Amino acid sequence: MEERTNRPERVASVDRLAFGLVVALGSNDAGRRKRAADRLWQLGPRAVRRAVGPLLALLDDDDREVSIAAGLSLFSAAPLPDEYVPALMRLLLNRRPEVRGWSASLLGDFATARVVVARTLETLAHHDPSAEVRWRATTALAALADRSERPS
Repeated sequence: MEERTNRPERVASVDRLAFGLVVALGSNDAGRRKRAADRLWQLGPRAVRRAVGPLLALLDDDDREVSIAAGLSLFSAAPLPDEYVPALMRLLLNRRPEVRGWSASLLGDFATARVVVARTLETLAHHDPSAEVRWRATTALAALADRSERPS
């Protein structure tokens, strides 16, 4: 019973912490950006969903560790809201294979925009120069197919 009583307080606490961490994601200090992304992941999907936009931007961070921390945080909150499909589609064109790979994997969790996403992922799966991106795109295609076969 006590757990229910504390739930609203915990939600408010997570929301306050997430707000401060979103600010830290914009820091000039790569270590601070990474710690903020890591902490959002630790707080859970609710906190990560408050920071999806800034975390998507950090997928292309110059510091690889920041990029990885952002990707892991985003995966912890998947599937992401449909409004982020266009941003992820743009990231599929990124020069860095790991960014294209993260984007391909995250797109595999979307139920909407299936046709456009599937066609783009098929192109990546067959033609991207990076083996990792091809693998991630193939895995995302399988996830899309699996979701489309499940009853709603």
